Amino acid sequence: MPHLDITTLGTFQARLDGQSLAAFRTDKVRALLVFLAVEASRPHRREALATMFWTDRPAAAARNNLRQALYRLREALHDQGPDSTFLLTTPNEIQFEPGSDYRLDVKEFSAHLVTYQAHHPGGFSLCESCLGDLGAAVALYGGDFLSGFSLPGCPQFEWWLLNQQELYHRQALETLARLGAYYESCRDYHQASSFAQKEIELEPWRETAHRRRMRALALSGERSQALRQYESCRAILANEMGIEPSRQTTELFDIIRAGDDLSVEGAQPQIEVPIVLLPPSLIPSPSAPLFVGFESELAELEQHLAASLSGRAQVVFISGEAGSGKTTLLAEFIRRGLEAHGDLLAAIGSCSTQFGYGDPYLPFSQALHLLTGDLEGIRSTGALGEEHAGRIWSALPFVLETLLAEGPDLVGTFLPLEALPQPTDRLGDDSSEAIAKFKARAARLTGEPSAPGSQSSQMALFDQFTRVMLAI
Repeated sequence: MPHLDITTLGTFQARLDGQSLAAFRTDKVRALLVFLAVEASRPHRREALATMFWTDRPAAAARNNLRQALYRLREALHDQGPDSTFLLTTPNEIQFEPGSDYRLDVKEFSAHLVTYQAHHPGGFSLCESCLGDLGAAVALYGGDFLSGFSLPGCPQFEWWLLNQQELYHRQALETLARLGAYYESCRDYHQASSFAQKEIELEPWRETAHRRRMRALALSGERSQALRQYESCRAILANEMGIEPSRQTTELFDIIRAGDDLSVEGAQPQIEVPIVLLPPSLIPSPSAPLFVGFESELAELEQHLAASLSGRAQVVFISGEAGSGKTTLLAEFIRRGLEAHGDLLAAIGSCSTQFGYGDPYLPFSQALHLLTGDLEGIRSTGALGEEHAGRIWSALPFVLETLLAEGPDLVGTFLPLEALPQPTDRLGDDSSEAIAKFKARAARLTGEPSAPGSQSSQMALFDQFTRVMLAI
């Protein structure tokens, strides 16, 4: 069986049994191979592929172009026999054969990170095996996904390409940050400096990496080079973004310039968060250790919560670089809020571009699933605990009544009827009765709820969602 080797991190390359493949004829044939290989876990409708690559052509012409591209791809792969090695095709679908003999660099890259995360799901520990997986992932990252490649006139493919580039770029940065923080904690300042420099090469304006390299250089006795690193950071921020370095970076520069002890406040590395491959739990179990160093930010969030509890609804954005501690901050804020207020509910939703094109409505749907007693969802958010689950179930009759009154179109769009939990003894009599009545009344609603696709339906759905949240 021939072996196919596909490189996508950096410049695209394809080799068959060690020989470079250059006979793809067009970039669309190359793009078709990459898309099918990366998305090999499922078959793809021919209509969808034709639309992706020939958006501006009539359906029949686009299908014909897809057939020609598929022929050229098989020709380039020497895969034209009756028993195809790499491509599975039917009259309606095309799929890259996941069981064929091939190597795809992004598949290996993700596998190393998944292995690391499975070994240390909390993300805060590293063993020899984890170091090996993270180091191997970094070694595979030869540049951004399909660097320099584009297909003008193919917006669907370009959007998919952008999502893939962002996904692997973020994971590479977080992996480098995790390794750099580890080696800094081990006082291996040469390695810490090296990984920080690689971060900077990927994202020159990344201040956390500049600070880590400044600390590593200063602690290894290269004080003048650490000061030059600050000047480099300042020049990059000025040229690229028109801003000055942050207070943390400037304070670290002042400490190094003065020759002060780097263990003082302001010189310590920021708390690192684990690599995020899938949406993480935002609510840790009560016994989980917390890594908190944001008392002023927590105090500000608690002021916003107090305003909300007094009737003034709040929307708060928490922004910052990857690795700056946003997830940790939010988890601690939610934990404190639930402890301080016995009738407070926490509803969480996440969105991710890791799978296909992602779902922009997913956070709203997930939040409603939680508030309507989704037991599996409650478990998947990281052991919310029986006490908080009890709060949600106790509120269920009011939540369901509010949905029918304020957000009837959310039922069937953000919240499919079949997603509601089945009445059980665990829910209690009141909640079980409320679910049964809700399903009966919702089924009698006249008219079909409009799908959240058009601009008008989007506005109506979000208006209803807002009213439901305010009422709850």
